[in-house]
Amino acid sequence: LAAEDPRPVSEIYDELASNITTNLDTAAYFPSCDQARNTMYYSRTKRYPRLPARRQDRWLTAEQTTTKFGAQFLMYDSPTNDILIFATKAGVRLLAQSNCWCGDETIMIVPSWYQQFFTLHAFM
Repeated sequence: LAAEDPRPVSEIYDELASNITTNLDTAAYFPSCDQARNTMYYSRTKRYPRLPARRQDRWLTAEQTTTKFGAQFLMYDSPTNDILIFATKAGVRLLAQSNCWCGDETIMIVPSWYQQFFTLHAFM
């Protein structure tokens, strides 16, 4: 379950912990958050490839650059591998038609050699 779930490990753990019974006999078998996190990360490392040590060594597969429907998703990959822009043509058209955009910057989820993850959302 956790290997395929993209949510943060703490969120998955909280959901599972809230679903268990309050019976102390059962709760005693529930792993600690640290144990669950280690198990989930271990499972994810089997499913997903390891990140390269350096940004320059990064390469993207066709699966990572297209949507599940086959549309091109990687719009720009800088020659120095420091800027990636992901969008579909349809998504860019929606942004162009929208009167209001919302930007969201996330720093904590990107590999250390990238500094930020920035998304644009259009209000329709």
